Amino acid sequence: MHDLPGWFYCDLYSLFIMIFVLVNVYKNIEERDRQQRAFMGMLKTTILLLALDTVTKLDGRPAPVNYFVTAADCLSIAIGPLVMVFWMRYLGCALFPGGEEKADKWVATAFFLFAVNAVISVFSVPFGWVFYFDEKYVYHRGPGFLVSALFMLSMILLSEAFVFVNRSRIDRRHIFSMNFFLVPPILCGAVQTLLYGSSLILSGFAFSELIVFVHIQNGSMNVDYLTGAYNRRQLDRQIREKIRLSTQAHTFAAILIDLDNFKSINDTMGHNVGDCALEDTVAILRESIRTNDLLARYGGDEFCIVLDTATEAELTTIIVRIEEKLANFNRDGDRPYKLSFSMGYQVYDACSGMSAEQFQKVIDEHMYEHKRQHHGAAPVCGPKLSK
Repeated sequence: MHDLPGWFYCDLYSLFIMIFVLVNVYKNIEERDRQQRAFMGMLKTTILLLALDTVTKLDGRPAPVNYFVTAADCLSIAIGPLVMVFWMRYLGCALFPGGEEKADKWVATAFFLFAVNAVISVFSVPFGWVFYFDEKYVYHRGPGFLVSALFMLSMILLSEAFVFVNRSRIDRRHIFSMNFFLVPPILCGAVQTLLYGSSLILSGFAFSELIVFVHIQNGSMNVDYLTGAYNRRQLDRQIREKIRLSTQAHTFAAILIDLDNFKSINDTMGHNVGDCALEDTVAILRESIRTNDLLARYGGDEFCIVLDTATEAELTTIIVRIEEKLANFNRDGDRPYKLSFSMGYQVYDACSGMSAEQFQKVIDEHMYEHKRQHHGAAPVCGPKLSK
C-alpha cells in the first residue's frame, strides 16, 4: 500500500478551484472577446497540468502504473510553459484592445520557447536527461531539469519585458493583475526548485488565475460592455472621491464629450455602425489621455474623462490632443462616417463647495454651449456616402 504525498491533495484542491473558475468564466464568455478566450486557455492548460501532476504523484508503483506516470511527467514538463503563451496573449489583448496583432511578435516568441522546450522534453525521455525513474520506479530529476526551468523563467522575463515596453498603454483596471500575476508562480517555483520533492508552481498559477478571475468579475461590474470604458456608476464614484480629496493645491478636472449627430449615424447606417462609432470614439479618447486618467461612458453617446490635473493649461493640452486625434481619424480612417465632438470641461474649484451633481451639471452646460456654437451643422457622412 502506497501512501499518497501531501502535494497530491494540494494539486487536487487547486484542480477543483480551477474547474470552478472555468465553469463560471465559460458561462459568461463572449465569443468575440479575445482576452476572455486567452484567459480560458490559461485555465484549461492549468487544469490539464494539475491533472497530470496528480498522476505523477503515483510514482513508486510498478507497471502498468509507472507507464502512466512517465507519460504524465513528460507531458507536464513539455506543455508547462504553455500557460505563459496564453498569458502573453492575455497581455496583448489587454494592452492593445482591438489590435492584438501588435503583440503577435511577442506571443510568437513565447510560443517558440514553448515549442523548443516541448521537443527537448519529449526526446530526452529515453535518455533520462530531464527526469528518470530508479529501480523502485521513483521519480528523480535529471541533469537537464534546470534547462526546462530556464525556459519557463525566460518566458516570465519575456512577459515582464513586454509589459515594461508598453507600460504607457496600461489601463488602470489592468495594473493589479499584470503586476501581481507572476508573483505567486515565481515564489512557488523558487521553493519547488530548491526544495526537492515539493510541487507548488502549478498551485501558484492557480492562485494567480483565481485572483485575476475575481479581479475580472469585480471590474466587469464597473465597465460598459460595448465600449470597454468605465460605466456611469464608476464615474460618479470617482468624481465624488476626487471632490472629497480636493484642495486648492491638488484638485482635478473633467471633460464631458458628446458624439455629434450620433442618431443620424444610427438611423442612416444602422445600429452596428453606430456601435462602431462609439468604439472608435473610445479609442480616440484613450489615445489622447494618460493611463491614470479615467474614461467613462456617461450615457448613450456621451463620455466623460476625469483627469488628475489642477491647471487650465494642462486641461487645454488634453483638449488640443483630443482634437488632433479626432482630425487624424477623420483624415486617415476608412469608416463610412466622420466623427465630431462637442466638449464641455472645467477644473474643479475646491473652494466652490460644488457637489458631484452640481459639477457634472456645469460641464454639461459647457458642452451644450460648445455644441450650439461650433457643431450646429456638423456633417456626419464621409466621402463614402456621397452620391
